[in-house]
Amino acid sequence: MPIPIAYPDTTGFRASPVDAIVKVNGNEFVGFAEVKGSRKRERVLVKGANADPIGKTRGMNTYALTMSVYAAEWKAFFTDTFGAGYGDAQFRVEITITAQGYDTQTWDFRGCTTDGSEMTVSTGGADPLKVESIEFNPTKMYFNGVDDNALPLGGPPAIG
Repeated sequence: MPIPIAYPDTTGFRASPVDAIVKVNGNEFVGFAEVKGSRKRERVLVKGANADPIGKTRGMNTYALTMSVYAAEWKAFFTDTFGAGYGDAQFRVEITITAQGYDTQTWDFRGCTTDGSEMTVSTGGADPLKVESIEFNPTKMYFNGVDDNALPLGGPPAIG
């Protein structure tokens, strides 16, 4: 008889935002307030002469990565690092979650460019100024070094 997985495990820590290591262009970056990434496969159902679909296409992947960054770090890390034409610079963003007793997880976004950003300055509150919702528009994402696409365009990923 299989042994059930102990859930919830109330005896230890869980990973939290302080356990996230974010690297941009190979350099560790701590000036972020929020990071959001996603992978979406859009497929089309193939229909025939039946109420049920007869199959579906392999579809197309779309990757997204956005980050909220404090204003000082935005200047020092992005505009000063990449300089004039920073919107066309391609770079890699790696996110690693690691904590004692926690399985390390990684998200590796490749071919990122800075394709959009928003900034709001308003009165009230004591929060630091942030550049919010910076859009990085990656061309590929690997989760834990694994490609979700069994037939990628290029060879196997070179992680590390």
